Amino acid sequence: MEEKKRHPILKILLLDIGVAGSAIFGALGIIAIAFIALNYFNILSLSDLYPKLLPFLPRQTTNQTPPKPILPQQNISDLASLNKSAQEFADNILLSPYKIKVSLKKGMPVGGNIYFPDTTASYSDDFNNISFRIRVSYDKNKKPLDMTLSMFPLSTQEPISSASATVFASRYIKLPSQDMQWSCLKDTRFETIQCDTMTTQTDNRKVGISITANTQNESSTASGAINTCQIFPNSNMYSWSTCLHK
Repeated sequence: MEEKKRHPILKILLLDIGVAGSAIFGALGIIAIAFIALNYFNILSLSDLYPKLLPFLPRQTTNQTPPKPILPQQNISDLASLNKSAQEFADNILLSPYKIKVSLKKGMPVGGNIYFPDTTASYSDDFNNISFRIRVSYDKNKKPLDMTLSMFPLSTQEPISSASATVFASRYIKLPSQDMQWSCLKDTRFETIQCDTMTTQTDNRKVGISITANTQNESSTASGAINTCQIFPNSNMYSWSTCLHK
């Protein structure tokens, strides 16, 4: 039986479709090879983006460096004079029952991590259910710019106010003067009060005290903290009116 002849136009269409199909499959193959290569060399990790869909894609094995652990604070062997200044600062402020042995270390603990500003050192200790913290900022010549000593928690059975702040502070620290002027501000959002005093000494140092306490139960024992500071003229804190903020 004689084979039916196809129309010339039909032959051309079939030929074009075949060529186009080959080109499409070829392009898809090139794209697939490119994605496999990107995945293999961890440039575009499709197997991580779609672990359930593409777990079979090959991956290059590499020896990944584990993340560095948080470094512990380092002892300051070259800052003996700074440590001496911090010890004198603590001795001149704390009353006898609360004497501490200062040993400054580089860095500053914040929220479980330790940060290492170039010019900051700190010390912390806990005893008699009280936490002591000292932070020191110093210049390139390793001279102190400012020092802050904190004590917490401290119990108080009377409301903290400008009238009672001196009496409360004098239970724990030596006061630069018995005639200090306190400025107190309540924060009703957090039910706290902060009382501050700052004086300038004859050598232009600023000496301040900041007391913070909760006001939730003014008729019962409340928790408070004392922050004392010594600020030298070259410090960025010199314009501050409190030990905690500007």
